[in-house]
Amino acid sequence: MTSSLFLAAILLATSAPAQNPADNMRVCYGQLGSVLRDCSQEPDAEFTAPAARHGQAFALTRSGRREMQLGIAGAPPTDNVASHVELLIEKPAGTVEVTVADAKTTAAQWSFSLPARDLGAVRTIRLPAGAYRMTLRAPQYRDASAVLADGARLVLRRIPAISGRILTAGGEPVPNVVLQPSLAGDSCLSGPDGAFRCEIAAAWPRSLSIAHPGFGTRVLSIDPIERDTDLGEIRLARGARLTVRVDASGKTPEVAIQLFRGDTQVAERRRVPANSLPIEFADLDPGTYRLLVKGARPLEQRASMIEVKPEDNEQLIAIEPSELTLRVYSGSQPESDASIVLKSFQGRWTGAVKTDASGPAVEPLWQLGTFTASVRLPGAATPFLDHRDFSAGEKQRWTLQLPTGRIEGRVISDSGTSISNAEVHLVTDDGDSTTALRTKTDEAGHYVFDRVRAGSQTVSSEAEGYLPSDAQRFRTAESDAARSVDLILRRGQSKRVNIVDARGLSLANAVIFEMVGDRLLNVFSCDATGQADVQLPAAENPVLLAVPPSGSFAVHRVTSVDRDLTSIRIVVPDPIATLDLKTETTDHQPVRGVHFLVRYDGESIPFDVLMQLAQRFGLDFQTGSVGTVKISNLPSGMYELWPYMTVDEARSLMLANELPAPLRMAIVAGDNAATLTFRPKHR
Repeated sequence: MTSSLFLAAILLATSAPAQNPADNMRVCYGQLGSVLRDCSQEPDAEFTAPAARHGQAFALTRSGRREMQLGIAGAPPTDNVASHVELLIEKPAGTVEVTVADAKTTAAQWSFSLPARDLGAVRTIRLPAGAYRMTLRAPQYRDASAVLADGARLVLRRIPAISGRILTAGGEPVPNVVLQPSLAGDSCLSGPDGAFRCEIAAAWPRSLSIAHPGFGTRVLSIDPIERDTDLGEIRLARGARLTVRVDASGKTPEVAIQLFRGDTQVAERRRVPANSLPIEFADLDPGTYRLLVKGARPLEQRASMIEVKPEDNEQLIAIEPSELTLRVYSGSQPESDASIVLKSFQGRWTGAVKTDASGPAVEPLWQLGTFTASVRLPGAATPFLDHRDFSAGEKQRWTLQLPTGRIEGRVISDSGTSISNAEVHLVTDDGDSTTALRTKTDEAGHYVFDRVRAGSQTVSSEAEGYLPSDAQRFRTAESDAARSVDLILRRGQSKRVNIVDARGLSLANAVIFEMVGDRLLNVFSCDATGQADVQLPAAENPVLLAVPPSGSFAVHRVTSVDRDLTSIRIVVPDPIATLDLKTETTDHQPVRGVHFLVRYDGESIPFDVLMQLAQRFGLDFQTGSVGTVKISNLPSGMYELWPYMTVDEARSLMLANELPAPLRMAIVAGDNAATLTFRPKHR
């Protein structure tokens, strides 16, 4: 724990700090509505403004008494109303700008600055009668704002940053390198020593692009967990050159070319003359790229994976167009004006077309392979999904025969009232493929799924403030025109849940998974104050798994005591542990791609939740292609792990919940390691 975090913990945990110079009274004077700049430290005594200050606005704090008072000097003190609040500052440092405004007009009344440590000690604010909003601002922090009332909470959080150092292949620092986070705002530059620190005030990026003339542009993947991230030393290689020639058989005068590294576009050329004119891309980092060539028509697209080696590279893209005829039918009736969105699996591109008045849509197609189609008719509530493979040939045809199936109904509460804006899910398994669709109810609680395939159907619903419905399962035949299915949502016991860290700081935007047995019941997202309203089922005691974006997690089983409380407080331990997990045979050969079910501190985490932990938070309990995985940002505690290879195995293990765990270990702060050895089966 750093010294600043230690001090923050002391400030939050101590109710009566010992007297020291910082605890003296600090008072600032000025005009109401302007910044109070005339500040001084005074002995911590009862406050009496000098007569010369009467009529001026004042702001004073007594950190020793954990209070702040704002008012007009000389005004009767009985006019002041006290609000008991929480002002929490993550890693307090520097000075904080405090603004208190009229809550209705938003006009600023008091503005002044305070040291972050003094402000973090305040727990009571005294103000003249009225409604006020307080806003806290500081460099390297996100603004915090709230209406002042008993129980108000303002959390000033540091803006997370991505840092590191840029070096040449030989170890020399590279200054003025441009670093551009994806999904974020402004870029930043490396300093004279190659070091950089990019504050991410906007959305947390998935990648970081690193560019400098003469060097290859690097694109680095970023951990999805929002927190300070040190990338360490990053060495840039000399830039490679790629020369692309496009042979479009003389039928396309111009093309656009896009170059991707992973999912990030690193270069683009628009309105490029086609047919053998070379197009050059310089300063590329050696590696694998996806090159996408696009013509004027929606399906004139072709993507190729290319390997860029150091120095010079050449690539010829030969376009061999096919002609694709798309027809959409309902029974024997062709459908005009049907919208069709095609997605190429191989090329990872998407194009949209429409059928004309006579039914078909005829388009040039530059790439073959596997495609999915999403078809929507005018006025249809949901699309129809299909897929197929195209092999070599100049003429391609795809007739999309829309089924006549329709599933509709209402979503109602257990008291019989309609629920609008509820989300309804439909999963259809026709024996050949499985499709999943979702829609929302209208103001009358009505929902519709159009053009539903025959087969096994599963319909369910969820809505804010309600428990998820029971899934309705049934089969439909080709001859079934419509099926009516009403879904009932029940209100549980609404309970406010507060998610905080070990120092009592709220964990903004934490996710709460509500689990009952081996199933995921619901998912809730906390607000900026780390709070969410959770619906508790009446007849069961669920387990709440709290996962903040900053890492770690906590489990909490709801008890009858919790139900009687105003709110449930869940403390998430610090992410202080890592686990190096290895799976191998008895002769030390790696066993690849082993998944694990997990029980933490005696509470099992369902399969569906583990999938979301891997996808959303990077907590992936699966050994990779070499039979190893390093799982970071874990809380300490007792972990029990069950290996599996298939989903069916996972389901069987969850049913056999008394089966002892092959791997059981107490994970402590720092690095932890475990090896699971597999013996061959005897036949």
